Amino acid sequence: MPVGVAFVPTEEQKRMVEAMAACGVPQTAIAFVVQINERTMRKYFRDELDNGTHKANARVAQFLYTGILGSATQEPFKSESLRAACAMFWLKTRAGWKETISHEIVRPVSQMSEEEVRVRLGLEDQDTNKVVALYGTDSKQYRR
Repeated sequence: MPVGVAFVPTEEQKRMVEAMAACGVPQTAIAFVVQINERTMRKYFRDELDNGTHKANARVAQFLYTGILGSATQEPFKSESLRAACAMFWLKTRAGWKETISHEIVRPVSQMSEEEVRVRLGLEDQDTNKVVALYGTDSKQYRR
């Protein structure tokens, strides 16, 4: 762009900047593609830069939401397992749900009998080799 000529963004440039911002393209790269400096870009494309990501997130969220529950104009996903996976993803990311695993530490493994180690690990009698593999030693040391 010639020096001293006022920049006037086109509708096509606005759509392109918003789409690139929505996809997470760095502003330096967006300015390069539009062929303006970053300061000019931020001045003339402020709304597109600020709202591109929000609009994209809203569209993806709407897609997930209607895919799970359906709407007046769209059927939910046909696969029940896909709907369940999407619902779990939604609840974990939007509703604060999380998967928790609790571990109860009773005492160090070195102080447990071989039988107690098997019970704690959920192993059967024939799985003594798993105890050795897990702890890298002969399982006899765990006998009292």
